[in-house]
Amino acid sequence: METPPKVDFKDLYSDYLSGDHNLFLSKMEEEYLYWNKFKYKVKGDQVYGKDVMRAWGLVQLDRKTKSQTLKIGSYQFRYWATNKIQERCYHLNGLISRLNMPQDDFVKLMHKRFKLEAISSSQIEGASTTTEEAISMIDKAKKPKDDSEQMILNNFHAYQFIVDNQQRELDDSFLMDIQEILVKNTKSSDKVQIREKQVYVTDNIKSEAVHIPPEASELRILLDDLYTFIKEDNPFIHPIVKSAILHFMIGYIHPFLDGNGRTARTLLYWYLFKKGYRIMHLLSVTEVIKKARSKYDKSFIECELDHNDLTYFINYSLEILEKAFEDLIQYNEKKKNERDEMDRMYAKISRQSQRLKAMGSTALNERQINLLSYLYVKPDKWLSVQEIAEVHHTERQTARKDVNLLLKQGFLLEDKHGRNVVVKLNNKAFIESWLAQA
Repeated sequence: METPPKVDFKDLYSDYLSGDHNLFLSKMEEEYLYWNKFKYKVKGDQVYGKDVMRAWGLVQLDRKTKSQTLKIGSYQFRYWATNKIQERCYHLNGLISRLNMPQDDFVKLMHKRFKLEAISSSQIEGASTTTEEAISMIDKAKKPKDDSEQMILNNFHAYQFIVDNQQRELDDSFLMDIQEILVKNTKSSDKVQIREKQVYVTDNIKSEAVHIPPEASELRILLDDLYTFIKEDNPFIHPIVKSAILHFMIGYIHPFLDGNGRTARTLLYWYLFKKGYRIMHLLSVTEVIKKARSKYDKSFIECELDHNDLTYFINYSLEILEKAFEDLIQYNEKKKNERDEMDRMYAKISRQSQRLKAMGSTALNERQINLLSYLYVKPDKWLSVQEIAEVHHTERQTARKDVNLLLKQGFLLEDKHGRNVVVKLNNKAFIESWLAQA
Protein backbone atom coordinates (compact mmCIF):
# COMPACT_ATOMS: atom_id res chain seq x y z
CA MET A 1 0.00 0.00 0.00
CA GLU A 2 1.34 3.44 -0.93
CA THR A 3 2.46 5.61 1.97
CA PRO A 4 0.90 9.12 1.96
CA PRO A 5 3.30 11.90 0.94
CA LYS A 6 4.75 14.18 3.61
CA VAL A 7 3.02 17.52 3.97
CA ASP A 8 4.65 20.88 4.75
CA PHE A 9 1.91 22.75 6.59
CA LYS A 10 3.66 26.13 6.91
CA ASP A 11 2.40 27.36 3.52
CA LEU A 12 -1.15 26.09 4.09
CA TYR A 13 -2.32 27.80 7.28
CA SER A 14 -3.53 31.09 5.77
CA ASP A 15 -5.20 29.27 2.88
CA TYR A 16 -6.90 26.88 5.31
CA LEU A 17 -8.05 29.65 7.68
CA SER A 18 -9.54 31.68 4.81
CA GLY A 19 -12.60 29.41 4.80
CA ASP A 20 -12.50 29.19 0.99
CA HIS A 21 -12.19 25.42 1.11
CA ASN A 22 -14.86 24.59 3.69
CA LEU A 23 -17.23 22.92 1.21
CA PHE A 24 -14.45 20.72 -0.18
CA LEU A 25 -13.14 19.85 3.29
CA SER A 26 -16.64 19.00 4.48
CA LYS A 27 -17.02 16.55 1.60
CA MET A 28 -13.62 15.04 2.32
CA GLU A 29 -14.53 14.71 6.01
CA GLU A 30 -17.54 12.60 5.12
CA GLU A 31 -15.65 10.33 2.72
CA TYR A 32 -12.42 10.19 4.78
CA LEU A 33 -10.37 8.68 1.99
CA TYR A 34 -6.90 7.25 2.33
CA TRP A 35 -4.23 8.79 0.07
CA ASN A 36 -4.30 6.21 -2.73
CA LYS A 37 -8.06 6.69 -3.19
CA PHE A 38 -7.99 10.41 -2.47
CA LYS A 39 -5.52 11.25 -5.24
CA TYR A 40 -7.65 9.59 -7.92
CA LYS A 41 -10.88 11.02 -6.55
CA VAL A 42 -9.54 14.60 -6.52
CA LYS A 43 -7.63 14.32 -9.78
CA GLY A 44 -10.83 14.80 -11.78
CA ASP A 45 -11.95 17.85 -9.78
CA GLN A 46 -11.83 21.06 -11.83
CA VAL A 47 -10.40 23.11 -8.96
CA TYR A 48 -8.49 20.79 -6.65
CA GLY A 49 -7.33 18.40 -9.37
CA LYS A 50 -4.83 21.03 -10.53
CA ASP A 51 -2.74 20.59 -7.37
CA VAL A 52 -3.55 17.27 -5.69
CA MET A 53 -0.67 17.62 -3.23
CA ARG A 54 -2.01 20.96 -1.98
CA ALA A 55 -5.51 19.52 -1.71
CA TRP A 56 -4.15 16.61 0.33
CA GLY A 57 -2.28 19.06 2.55
CA LEU A 58 -5.48 21.00 3.26
CA VAL A 59 -7.30 17.78 4.15
CA GLN A 60 -4.46 16.65 6.40
CA LEU A 61 -4.41 20.03 8.15
CA ASP A 62 -8.17 19.83 8.65
CA ARG A 63 -7.85 16.34 10.15
CA LYS A 64 -4.92 17.33 12.33
CA THR A 65 -6.71 20.44 13.62
CA LYS A 66 -9.96 18.65 14.50
CA SER A 67 -8.60 15.33 15.79
CA GLN A 68 -8.18 14.24 19.38
CA THR A 69 -4.77 12.95 20.45
CA LEU A 70 -4.28 9.64 22.23
CA LYS A 71 -0.88 8.95 23.77
CA ILE A 72 -0.10 5.32 24.57
CA GLY A 73 3.41 4.89 25.89
CA SER A 74 5.74 6.80 23.58
CA TYR A 75 3.33 6.41 20.64
CA GLN A 76 0.91 9.11 19.57
CA PHE A 77 -2.36 8.35 17.83
CA ARG A 78 -5.15 10.60 16.65
CA TYR A 79 -8.83 10.17 15.90
CA TRP A 80 -11.60 12.45 14.74
CA ALA A 81 -15.23 11.87 15.71
CA THR A 82 -16.43 13.19 12.36
CA ASN A 83 -20.04 14.05 11.61
CA LYS A 84 -20.24 10.75 9.71
CA ILE A 85 -19.01 8.79 12.72
CA GLN A 86 -21.51 10.52 15.02
CA GLU A 87 -24.27 9.85 12.50
CA ARG A 88 -23.30 6.17 12.34
CA CYS A 89 -23.34 5.86 16.13
CA TYR A 90 -26.82 7.40 16.14
CA HIS A 91 -27.89 5.02 13.36
CA LEU A 92 -26.61 2.03 15.33
CA ASN A 93 -28.60 3.12 18.39
CA GLY A 94 -31.65 3.32 16.11
CA LEU A 95 -31.04 -0.20 14.80
CA ILE A 96 -30.83 -1.46 18.38
CA SER A 97 -34.17 0.14 19.27
CA ARG A 98 -35.80 -1.69 16.33
CA LEU A 99 -34.98 -5.09 17.77
CA ASN A 100 -37.77 -6.57 19.82
CA MET A 101 -37.28 -10.24 20.55
CA PRO A 102 -38.91 -12.68 22.99
CA GLN A 103 -36.55 -13.79 25.78
CA ASP A 104 -36.58 -17.45 24.71
CA ASP A 105 -35.63 -16.49 21.16
CA PHE A 106 -32.94 -14.16 22.51
CA VAL A 107 -31.29 -16.96 24.49
CA LYS A 108 -31.43 -19.44 21.58
CA LEU A 109 -30.04 -16.92 19.13
CA MET A 110 -27.33 -15.85 21.60
CA HIS A 111 -25.95 -19.40 21.74
CA LYS A 112 -26.15 -19.70 17.96
CA ARG A 113 -24.32 -16.39 17.43
CA PHE A 114 -21.61 -17.29 19.95
CA LYS A 115 -20.96 -20.46 17.97
CA LEU A 116 -20.80 -18.60 14.65
CA GLU A 117 -18.54 -15.92 16.11
CA ALA A 118 -16.20 -18.51 17.60
CA ILE A 119 -16.02 -20.36 14.28
CA SER A 120 -15.51 -17.24 12.13
CA SER A 121 -12.89 -15.77 14.47
CA SER A 122 -10.93 -19.02 14.28
CA GLN A 123 -11.33 -19.40 10.51
CA ILE A 124 -9.89 -15.91 10.03
CA GLU A 125 -6.80 -17.11 11.90
CA GLY A 126 -6.47 -20.22 9.75
CA ALA A 127 -8.78 -22.85 11.29
CA SER A 128 -9.72 -25.27 8.52
CA THR A 129 -12.77 -26.97 10.06
CA THR A 130 -16.08 -26.36 8.28
CA THR A 131 -18.86 -24.46 10.01
CA GLU A 132 -21.11 -27.55 10.02
CA GLU A 133 -18.44 -29.75 11.62
CA ALA A 134 -17.65 -27.10 14.23
CA ILE A 135 -21.30 -26.60 15.21
CA SER A 136 -21.75 -30.36 15.56
CA MET A 137 -18.64 -30.55 17.75
CA ILE A 138 -19.92 -27.82 20.10
CA ASP A 139 -23.54 -29.03 20.21
CA LYS A 140 -22.61 -32.66 20.85
CA ALA A 141 -19.74 -31.83 23.21
CA LYS A 142 -17.30 -33.82 21.08
CA LYS A 143 -13.59 -33.77 21.86
CA PRO A 144 -11.76 -31.57 19.31
CA LYS A 145 -9.87 -33.73 16.83
CA ASP A 146 -7.21 -31.14 15.90
CA ASP A 147 -5.89 -27.63 16.59
CA SER A 148 -8.53 -26.04 14.35
CA GLU A 149 -11.42 -27.52 16.30
CA GLN A 150 -9.69 -26.80 19.62
CA MET A 151 -9.26 -23.15 18.59
CA ILE A 152 -12.98 -22.89 17.81
CA LEU A 153 -14.01 -24.49 21.08
CA ASN A 154 -11.65 -22.18 22.96
CA ASN A 155 -13.17 -19.14 21.25
CA PHE A 156 -16.65 -20.32 22.19
CA HIS A 157 -15.59 -20.68 25.83
CA ALA A 158 -13.94 -17.25 25.72
CA TYR A 159 -17.23 -15.60 24.68
CA GLN A 160 -19.04 -17.39 27.48
CA PHE A 161 -16.31 -16.20 29.86
CA ILE A 162 -16.62 -12.51 28.97
CA VAL A 163 -20.42 -12.65 29.39
CA ASP A 164 -19.88 -13.90 32.94
CA ASN A 165 -17.07 -11.38 33.57
CA GLN A 166 -18.26 -8.28 31.77
CA GLN A 167 -17.95 -6.14 34.90
CA ARG A 168 -14.26 -6.87 35.38
CA GLU A 169 -11.71 -4.18 34.64
CA LEU A 170 -9.15 -4.59 31.88
CA ASP A 171 -5.77 -5.44 33.41
CA ASP A 172 -3.04 -8.06 33.08
CA SER A 173 -5.04 -10.63 35.03
CA PHE A 174 -8.13 -10.32 32.84
CA LEU A 175 -6.08 -10.22 29.64
CA MET A 176 -4.19 -13.38 30.66
CA ASP A 177 -7.42 -15.17 31.60
CA ILE A 178 -8.82 -14.54 28.12
CA GLN A 179 -5.55 -15.54 26.43
CA GLU A 180 -5.29 -18.74 28.47
CA ILE A 181 -8.78 -19.79 27.36
CA LEU A 182 -8.06 -18.93 23.71
CA VAL A 183 -4.85 -21.01 23.43
CA LYS A 184 -5.74 -23.90 25.77
CA ASN A 185 -4.67 -27.33 24.45
CA THR A 186 -3.31 -25.88 21.18
CA LYS A 187 0.23 -25.61 19.86
CA SER A 188 0.23 -22.09 21.34
CA SER A 189 -0.77 -23.19 24.85
CA ASP A 190 2.69 -22.26 26.13
CA LYS A 191 2.30 -18.67 24.86
CA VAL A 192 0.02 -17.26 27.53
CA GLN A 193 2.49 -14.79 29.03
CA ILE A 194 3.09 -11.26 27.75
CA ARG A 195 5.71 -11.69 25.04
CA GLU A 196 9.38 -11.12 25.86
CA LYS A 197 10.68 -10.95 22.30
CA GLN A 198 9.92 -9.15 19.05
CA VAL A 199 7.30 -10.47 16.63
CA TYR A 200 6.31 -9.55 13.08
CA VAL A 201 2.82 -9.55 11.60
CA THR A 202 3.10 -10.96 8.09
CA ASP A 203 0.88 -11.07 5.04
CA ASN A 204 -0.17 -14.72 4.67
CA ILE A 205 -0.09 -14.48 0.88
CA LYS A 206 3.03 -12.39 0.26
CA SER A 207 4.88 -13.57 3.41
CA GLU A 208 6.11 -10.04 4.12
CA ALA A 209 5.85 -7.98 7.29
CA VAL A 210 2.84 -5.66 7.31
CA HIS A 211 3.23 -4.54 10.92
CA ILE A 212 6.17 -4.44 13.28
CA PRO A 213 4.76 -4.21 16.82
CA PRO A 214 6.51 -2.29 19.59
CA GLU A 215 9.52 -3.87 21.27
CA ALA A 216 8.79 -6.22 24.18
CA SER A 217 10.54 -3.80 26.55
CA GLU A 218 7.81 -1.21 25.80
CA LEU A 219 4.83 -3.44 26.56
CA ARG A 220 4.54 -2.67 30.25
CA ILE A 221 3.91 1.06 29.82
CA LEU A 222 1.84 0.53 26.65
CA LEU A 223 -0.54 -1.88 28.37
CA ASP A 224 -0.81 0.26 31.52
CA ASP A 225 -1.69 3.32 29.42
CA LEU A 226 -4.24 1.30 27.45
CA TYR A 227 -5.87 0.01 30.66
CA THR A 228 -6.13 3.60 31.95
CA PHE A 229 -7.63 4.83 28.67
CA ILE A 230 -10.28 2.10 28.70
CA LYS A 231 -11.15 2.65 32.37
CA GLU A 232 -11.49 6.44 32.26
CA ASP A 233 -14.62 8.14 30.94
CA ASN A 234 -13.24 11.68 30.82
CA PRO A 235 -13.24 12.89 28.13
CA PHE A 236 -16.32 11.02 26.99
CA ILE A 237 -15.88 8.86 23.91
CA HIS A 238 -18.86 6.99 22.50
CA PRO A 239 -18.54 3.33 23.62
CA ILE A 240 -18.78 2.05 20.04
CA VAL A 241 -15.90 4.33 19.02
CA LYS A 242 -13.88 3.37 22.09
CA SER A 243 -14.42 -0.34 21.42
CA ALA A 244 -12.94 0.15 17.94
CA ILE A 245 -9.89 1.87 19.43
CA LEU A 246 -9.44 -0.99 21.92
CA HIS A 247 -9.72 -3.51 19.09
CA PHE A 248 -7.06 -1.68 17.09
CA MET A 249 -4.72 -1.19 20.04
CA ILE A 250 -4.55 -4.86 20.96
CA GLY A 251 -3.63 -5.64 17.36
CA TYR A 252 -1.09 -2.81 17.27
CA ILE A 253 0.60 -3.55 20.62
CA HIS A 254 0.46 -7.32 19.97
CA PRO A 255 1.00 -8.32 23.62
CA PHE A 256 1.19 -12.07 22.92
CA LEU A 257 3.16 -14.30 20.59
CA ASP A 258 -0.06 -15.75 19.20
CA GLY A 259 -3.82 -15.20 19.36
CA ASN A 260 -3.77 -11.38 19.38
CA GLY A 261 -6.48 -11.06 16.71
CA ARG A 262 -8.82 -13.36 18.60
CA THR A 263 -8.06 -11.53 21.85
CA ALA A 264 -8.79 -8.16 20.21
CA ARG A 265 -12.16 -9.30 18.83
CA THR A 266 -13.09 -10.90 22.17
CA LEU A 267 -12.33 -7.64 23.97
CA LEU A 268 -14.45 -5.71 21.47
CA TYR A 269 -17.45 -7.75 22.65
CA TRP A 270 -16.44 -7.51 26.31
CA TYR A 271 -16.22 -3.72 26.26
CA LEU A 272 -19.61 -3.25 24.62
CA PHE A 273 -21.18 -5.80 27.00
CA LYS A 274 -19.67 -3.81 29.87
CA LYS A 275 -21.15 -0.58 28.52
CA GLY A 276 -24.66 -2.02 28.40
CA TYR A 277 -24.86 -3.16 24.78
CA ARG A 278 -26.59 -6.42 25.64
CA ILE A 279 -27.63 -6.80 22.01
CA MET A 280 -23.98 -7.56 21.15
CA HIS A 281 -24.78 -11.07 22.40
CA LEU A 282 -26.67 -11.56 19.13
CA LEU A 283 -24.09 -10.23 16.68
CA SER A 284 -21.50 -12.14 14.72
CA VAL A 285 -19.13 -9.32 13.82
CA THR A 286 -16.35 -11.62 12.66
CA GLU A 287 -18.74 -13.30 10.21
CA VAL A 288 -18.96 -9.91 8.46
CA ILE A 289 -15.18 -9.41 8.66
CA LYS A 290 -14.58 -12.87 7.17
CA LYS A 291 -16.57 -11.98 4.05
CA ALA A 292 -14.17 -9.10 3.27
CA ARG A 293 -10.98 -9.90 5.17
CA SER A 294 -8.83 -7.64 2.97
CA LYS A 295 -10.76 -4.52 4.09
CA TYR A 296 -10.13 -5.50 7.72
CA ASP A 297 -6.38 -5.80 7.17
CA LYS A 298 -6.25 -2.67 5.03
CA SER A 299 -7.94 -0.52 7.68
CA PHE A 300 -5.17 -1.44 10.15
CA ILE A 301 -2.45 -0.58 7.64
CA GLU A 302 -4.05 2.73 6.62
CA CYS A 303 -4.06 3.87 10.25
CA GLU A 304 -0.41 3.06 10.74
CA LEU A 305 0.85 4.51 7.45
CA ASP A 306 -1.08 7.77 7.87
CA HIS A 307 0.47 8.98 11.12
CA ASN A 308 -1.47 6.53 13.34
CA ASP A 309 -4.84 7.98 12.28
CA LEU A 310 -7.35 5.71 14.05
CA THR A 311 -10.27 7.28 12.19
CA TYR A 312 -9.82 4.85 9.30
CA PHE A 313 -10.27 1.85 11.59
CA ILE A 314 -13.12 3.49 13.52
CA ASN A 315 -14.99 4.07 10.25
CA TYR A 316 -14.39 0.45 9.25
CA SER A 317 -15.55 -0.83 12.66
CA LEU A 318 -18.78 1.16 12.46
CA GLU A 319 -19.35 -0.16 8.96
CA ILE A 320 -19.06 -3.80 10.06
CA LEU A 321 -21.24 -3.20 13.14
CA GLU A 322 -23.93 -1.65 10.93
CA LYS A 323 -23.78 -4.65 8.61
CA ALA A 324 -23.92 -7.08 11.53
CA PHE A 325 -26.93 -5.26 13.01
CA GLU A 326 -28.69 -5.13 9.64
CA ASP A 327 -28.08 -8.86 9.19
CA LEU A 328 -29.54 -9.44 12.65
CA ILE A 329 -32.62 -7.34 11.90
CA GLN A 330 -33.18 -9.25 8.66
CA TYR A 331 -32.76 -12.52 10.54
CA ASN A 332 -35.16 -11.37 13.24
CA GLU A 333 -37.77 -10.31 10.70
CA LYS A 334 -37.36 -13.61 8.85
CA LYS A 335 -37.86 -15.56 12.09
CA LYS A 336 -40.91 -13.46 12.96
CA ASN A 337 -42.44 -14.19 9.55
CA GLU A 338 -41.69 -17.89 10.06
CA ARG A 339 -43.33 -17.84 13.50
CA ASP A 340 -46.39 -16.10 12.09
CA GLU A 341 -46.63 -18.64 9.28
CA MET A 342 -46.19 -21.52 11.75
CA ASP A 343 -48.96 -20.10 13.96
CA ARG A 344 -51.31 -19.82 10.98
CA MET A 345 -50.49 -23.35 9.83
CA TYR A 346 -50.87 -24.72 13.37
CA ALA A 347 -54.38 -23.25 13.56
CA LYS A 348 -55.34 -24.68 10.15
CA ILE A 349 -54.00 -28.17 10.88
CA SER A 350 -55.59 -28.20 14.33
CA ARG A 351 -59.02 -27.22 12.97
CA GLN A 352 -58.85 -29.79 10.16
CA SER A 353 -57.69 -32.51 12.55
CA GLN A 354 -60.63 -31.86 14.86
CA ARG A 355 -63.06 -31.77 11.94
CA LEU A 356 -61.81 -35.10 10.57
CA LYS A 357 -61.88 -36.59 14.09
CA ALA A 358 -65.57 -35.76 14.25
CA MET A 359 -65.94 -37.77 11.04
CA GLY A 360 -64.19 -40.82 12.53
CA SER A 361 -60.52 -40.23 11.59
CA THR A 362 -57.63 -40.37 14.06
CA ALA A 363 -56.86 -36.86 15.37
CA LEU A 364 -53.32 -35.47 15.41
CA ASN A 365 -51.95 -34.61 18.83
CA GLU A 366 -50.38 -31.25 19.74
CA ARG A 367 -46.82 -32.50 19.22
CA GLN A 368 -47.62 -33.78 15.72
CA ILE A 369 -49.35 -30.52 14.79
CA ASN A 370 -46.34 -28.56 16.05
CA LEU A 371 -43.98 -30.74 14.03
CA LEU A 372 -45.98 -30.41 10.82
CA SER A 373 -46.29 -26.63 11.26
CA TYR A 374 -42.53 -26.32 11.72
CA LEU A 375 -41.67 -28.53 8.76
CA TYR A 376 -44.17 -26.73 6.56
CA VAL A 377 -42.14 -23.54 7.07
CA LYS A 378 -38.85 -25.47 6.61
CA PRO A 379 -39.74 -28.09 3.98
CA ASP A 380 -36.10 -29.06 3.29
CA LYS A 381 -35.22 -29.63 6.96
CA TRP A 382 -34.33 -33.15 8.08
CA LEU A 383 -34.90 -33.94 11.77
CA SER A 384 -33.84 -36.99 13.74
CA VAL A 385 -36.30 -38.70 16.07
CA GLN A 386 -34.02 -37.75 18.97
CA GLU A 387 -34.15 -34.07 18.00
CA ILE A 388 -37.96 -34.23 17.83
CA ALA A 389 -38.06 -35.84 21.27
CA GLU A 390 -35.80 -33.11 22.73
CA VAL A 391 -37.83 -30.26 21.21
CA HIS A 392 -41.07 -31.68 22.63
CA HIS A 393 -39.47 -32.64 25.98
CA THR A 394 -40.67 -36.20 25.66
CA GLU A 395 -39.26 -39.71 25.51
CA ARG A 396 -37.71 -40.97 22.29
CA GLN A 397 -40.25 -43.79 22.17
CA THR A 398 -43.10 -41.26 22.24
CA ALA A 399 -41.49 -39.21 19.47
CA ARG A 400 -41.03 -42.38 17.40
CA LYS A 401 -44.72 -43.19 17.82
CA ASP A 402 -45.72 -39.65 16.72
CA VAL A 403 -43.48 -39.91 13.67
CA ASN A 404 -44.74 -43.37 12.71
CA LEU A 405 -48.33 -42.13 12.51
CA LEU A 406 -47.33 -39.15 10.35
CA LEU A 407 -45.30 -41.47 8.08
CA LYS A 408 -48.25 -43.85 7.78
CA GLN A 409 -50.57 -40.99 6.79
CA GLY A 410 -48.09 -39.73 4.19
CA PHE A 411 -47.15 -36.43 5.84
CA LEU A 412 -43.46 -37.30 6.23
CA LEU A 413 -40.62 -39.01 4.36
CA GLU A 414 -37.99 -41.10 6.18
CA ASP A 415 -34.29 -41.57 5.49
CA LYS A 416 -31.09 -42.52 7.29
CA HIS A 417 -28.21 -40.07 7.76
CA GLY A 418 -25.32 -42.07 9.18
CA ARG A 419 -26.74 -43.95 12.15
CA ASN A 420 -29.61 -41.52 12.63
CA VAL A 421 -33.12 -42.05 11.30
CA VAL A 422 -34.33 -38.69 10.01
CA VAL A 423 -37.60 -37.37 8.63
CA LYS A 424 -38.74 -34.37 6.59
CA LEU A 425 -41.97 -33.07 5.14
CA ASN A 426 -43.28 -35.07 2.20
CA ASN A 427 -44.16 -31.81 0.46
CA LYS A 428 -46.28 -28.73 1.06
CA ALA A 429 -48.79 -29.79 -1.57
CA PHE A 430 -49.65 -32.93 0.44
CA ILE A 431 -50.59 -30.87 3.53
CA GLU A 432 -52.52 -28.34 1.47
CA SER A 433 -54.43 -31.20 -0.20
CA TRP A 434 -55.16 -32.70 3.22
CA LEU A 435 -56.37 -29.33 4.51
CA ALA A 436 -58.73 -29.06 1.54
CA GLN A 437 -60.44 -32.38 2.26
CA ALA A 438 -64.17 -31.97 2.68
